[in-house]
Amino acid sequence: MKNKTTTILLAIFLGSFGAHHFYLKQKKKGVLYLIFFWTFIPLIISFIDSIVFMRMSEERFHKKYNSDLYAKAEEMAKMTGMNTLEMIKTINKEIRAEKIRIATYNYNSNKIKRKGVQMLETLYIIGNTTKYDTIIKRFDFIKDLNNEMIIATHKHQYLSDMKVSIEEYKSMYYDRTPTDLELSLLLKPNENELSAYYVKNLHRCFKSHYNEQVKAISKLKREDAKNKRYEKLIDIADDFIEEILKNGNDIDESEKYIKEIENIRVNLYKTRYESQ
Repeated sequence: MKNKTTTILLAIFLGSFGAHHFYLKQKKKGVLYLIFFWTFIPLIISFIDSIVFMRMSEERFHKKYNSDLYAKAEEMAKMTGMNTLEMIKTINKEIRAEKIRIATYNYNSNKIKRKGVQMLETLYIIGNTTKYDTIIKRFDFIKDLNNEMIIATHKHQYLSDMKVSIEEYKSMYYDRTPTDLELSLLLKPNENELSAYYVKNLHRCFKSHYNEQVKAISKLKREDAKNKRYEKLIDIADDFIEEILKNGNDIDESEKYIKEIENIRVNLYKTRYESQ
């Protein structure tokens, strides 16, 4: 993240060499300053630049020189009701904290290899279970594991250790072949991709559970027993929608999955209450 104060100081003390432009990734301007620094013209212009930066508001500076960060902060600020500049400060604090965690992380090769196997085991369960409680518990577990793996990727031996984990997993579960997506989530752990994987399988899990229950309900003879099953399915549909909203708010497919579950919920409600 580019800092306004740093930019001003560079323009004042090293401006004639174009330091502030190099800092702001404006290489062409920086090179021009270097070429003509001996004329003292860049010194005068850089002094004017420093005044321009001093008069520039923090918000305008971020919008111009930290455009990606500003856009992210603006979007998050709308969702939380916070001021955009305050959100930028919050994000910046998180970035600094992340750098500290990476710098101080105690990488243990054997420990990471074990966690690699656990990662693949958990991804398999999330991708195949039809039980709501199981998929939620597994995701709660893998979120923390994924965060640690993201930090561990900054160590050069991570990939070689994960290759060992993959081979160990295959020897333990000869009938399970990790999918390309599962391997990608292990080798290049990513919070958004993990959430997308989870949301996709929440939808799959609900559909599978729903189909099983519909078959079971069709075999019931008593209407009160059927109604209880319908009521439970409606509650479960609400739980799945809430879980997708909670963990997949930034996932493109979430809206489609929610609409589909909502349509099923409406039909269940009609069957339970309006057909009586």
